[in-house]
Amino acid sequence: MRELRSHIVLLSGLLLLSVLLATVQSGDYPSGSGHKDRFIVQDTSKIQGILIEKPDKKIKVERRGNAWLLNDTFKTDPALIKIFNAVMSQVQVARPVSAMNFEEVKADLLRSGQKVTVTSDSKKIAFYSGGNTNKTQAYFADENLQEIYLVQIPGYNHYLSGIFELSLNQWRDRLLFESSWRSIQSLNIDYLEGQKENLDIRFEIKFMKVKDVIQLDTTKLMTYLSQFERFQVNDYLDPGQFPTYDSLLQTDPMVVLELRDIDKSKNRSLRIFNKINDQRFFLFADEENQMIVIDEKRVDNLLKIPDFFKSNGLQSTMDAD
Repeated sequence: MRELRSHIVLLSGLLLLSVLLATVQSGDYPSGSGHKDRFIVQDTSKIQGILIEKPDKKIKVERRGNAWLLNDTFKTDPALIKIFNAVMSQVQVARPVSAMNFEEVKADLLRSGQKVTVTSDSKKIAFYSGGNTNKTQAYFADENLQEIYLVQIPGYNHYLSGIFELSLNQWRDRLLFESSWRSIQSLNIDYLEGQKENLDIRFEIKFMKVKDVIQLDTTKLMTYLSQFERFQVNDYLDPGQFPTYDSLLQTDPMVVLELRDIDKSKNRSLRIFNKINDQRFFLFADEENQMIVIDEKRVDNLLKIPDFFKSNGLQSTMDAD
């Protein structure tokens, strides 16, 4: 899982970039091959599509109304769109690659770089993106690989090309649950191994009830349910990416979690499998058998039993209106 951890670190660094680079300029694509703004898209609000072509796959992100669709199938992580816009609105040419290193860098870009095409209305800008082996220097080149530059964002010292090296799964919207106590109709957690009491939470009349709990600690319940409002996965996995998890998927799950929302598009049915020794991620699988990994701390916060919600006698009542 070392690769998975590195993916998560990369995403965290990119999210930091989006915070540091909140300013978006206005205008149009610049002209001129040697100018420091050679690759800038000065008005990112006009972007309609992003195509990232890698040696073995393509990632296509297209604006569909107010949303972004990934490879015509998946929702795109909105945070990554913000990061992409931050990079493209402020990237600057630091200097051309030296003549001594030009051919080597060109060969690396052809072998392992990404060709990026940004479409805005009827205009396009295309370039190659890559970097050195240690991911400390980012290179952008024109689409014909005749001009290659070391690029940077002043004040930001991390690897700029990382956004273009993310996998398809890392571009996906990582939001798993988007429900609140006002929209949840029921939440069932069934412990299939029989070692814990199943959890049954339902909306009744004006507020949520926990089956077999008479003295309900409403503060604990509300805190528990709040995590379902913006709950994200750590990552999605493809078959063959981590063979150990492929094997785990063939075993019986330890838990089944069923959430029903007023909005049926937010319903979730998830199988949760026993954690592999020495790993900090649990494997989840949805109704389409998509493999998902979530860190153990947040899984522990999800998997509660009825006794957890019992009042100690000091709990005040809550107005559920």
